[in-house]
Amino acid sequence: MVARNYVGELHERYPVDLFARVAEHRQSSVLMMANMEAALAENASAEASPDGNDGWSRSIQTVLNHAVNDAQDLIDDCLDGRGRPAARAARSLIEHLANFGDVSASTATARRYMLHKYASEDVLAASAPGIDLFRGKSLRRAKQRYARARREAEGNLPPLVEEFGSSYRRTWTEGNLRGRLKRLDYGRWYLRYQYLSSVVHGAGGGVLGTSRALDHDARQYRFGPDLALTSLAWGTGLAVWKDILLLAQRSIAPLNAPELVAACENLYLLWPRLHSLWEELDESLWRSAPPAPVLAVLALYPTGERWYLHSIESDEMWSAEPPEEKYRERVDQARARMTELSLRVSEDRSSRPVTCGVLRVTVRPRTGAKAFSPQAILPSGVDDFV
Repeated sequence: MVARNYVGELHERYPVDLFARVAEHRQSSVLMMANMEAALAENASAEASPDGNDGWSRSIQTVLNHAVNDAQDLIDDCLDGRGRPAARAARSLIEHLANFGDVSASTATARRYMLHKYASEDVLAASAPGIDLFRGKSLRRAKQRYARARREAEGNLPPLVEEFGSSYRRTWTEGNLRGRLKRLDYGRWYLRYQYLSSVVHGAGGGVLGTSRALDHDARQYRFGPDLALTSLAWGTGLAVWKDILLLAQRSIAPLNAPELVAACENLYLLWPRLHSLWEELDESLWRSAPPAPVLAVLALYPTGERWYLHSIESDEMWSAEPPEEKYRERVDQARARMTELSLRVSEDRSSRPVTCGVLRVTVRPRTGAKAFSPQAILPSGVDDFV
């Protein structure tokens, strides 16, 4: 069975100028980041950089680097109907908005933000991802990376924890996100952040577009695109990204990015049209009936028995491994039934085996097994079921 190419369907339905607008946004983002350092250098004062380190400027660049990349990921994921990663990007943009507001307003907060890198290094060194699987040069580089991170954390983090308190190991922020957004006059985004958090945290209500209620308190679950979340992420993420850009222009006088603000606004205004497209395709992806089952088939040949896996929906079969021991009782019932069948089924079967579909038993295709047509051994379906 060929999987439905819903991404191709989406791209065919989009407005003809959509991808040109996306390209314009991408190019404007690149130009803004390229001009960032010069704008920050012109904006920075002696007070902002008393030790010549310019931690304030670096914090601005770091937050906006996060935000630019998440904004582009948001757009790309939405265009492909990938609502769940798009929702995570939209949620992150709300945090970037609060972070930017905090660090741009205070050199002390900017310092606190940048120095928290040592807490991140400490966690990275302690977790040492890949150290159990990497080999050769990759392993040596990973060990060196984690050893360096550990040294930096051990040398810098303890005095910072003493200065800022034990919670600094966990977070650099002061106060919760709700209070921070409200203080910056962006409190309107907190409820949206709360819902998007249900996706990130895997909460029961975080399956907006992959689960729907049926009759009699039943639910239908779907694997694949979450187009309902796609729409929510697009509308939320682009609006928040625009707020970040406008705040950046107010905070950094020489940072003039009207092209990027306009590109963001143009994409945001497409939301109603795109929502209708996503909604229409989403409705067509839901099943009107439960999927056809996958069936374990026991086949009896003159030389012995073989197992097969039969996908009724895709009309394909694969040679399969025998069932696990836990299915012994069901398998014994099937073998007994096969013995009865072999006595009464005509011997003139052109080498086709006697077959029995075995319900409530799972088999796995053999390694390297290739799909073939069920007609080869089941021209009229299985002979019986147990």
